[in-house]
Amino acid sequence: MNAAPDNAPHTKNDAEKSESELVLSFLAVRRAVGSLGILLPVMLLAFSISPRVDFMPSISEFHFSPVRELLIATIGAIAVFLYSYTGFSPDTARVKARPIEKYLTDRNVSFVAATGALGVALFPTTCPNCTLFPQPYTWLLLGEDTAANLHAFSALTFFLALSVMCLENFCRIRLGSAPSAQRQAQIGTYMSHPGR
Repeated sequence: MNAAPDNAPHTKNDAEKSESELVLSFLAVRRAVGSLGILLPVMLLAFSISPRVDFMPSISEFHFSPVRELLIATIGAIAVFLYSYTGFSPDTARVKARPIEKYLTDRNVSFVAATGALGVALFPTTCPNCTLFPQPYTWLLLGEDTAANLHAFSALTFFLALSVMCLENFCRIRLGSAPSAQRQAQIGTYMSHPGR
């Protein structure tokens, strides 16, 4: 007699509970990314009040300050969360109605966003009046201009992918059903994204 694996749902209620836990883990990843995204500029601003850290005109220029490890670690953590986010699988009925959803899956879009975030962390931008010691390895390997161009491309990729997640993926509703009041409020939050 074959025994079911310990992690396999044994009843319909177990399957529903498993799906519910999966949804909660997706929400936890979304909240973690959002929290880090909100906390990063606040932390950098708080550190720039101290006499050892100069205020920088952009978040990217904090790469040239004593808190660069905080910047890189936070953006790296965002990248890890986004890489681990699988999201929902595409619904075949939705793909038939809107074929682009075959490609704009939660997994694909979060992977692109994670790759952009990783590039922002690895490739510093330029800062004409800043000094950075030791120089980043990517500057030594690629040159300052190439690294800065990769930083700009990565930042653009990251923000565009996040915009697609907010304006497309997170606003989806079940086909043939009207969204609840709570879901309409969530969609309103996603649609108020500054990139809209």
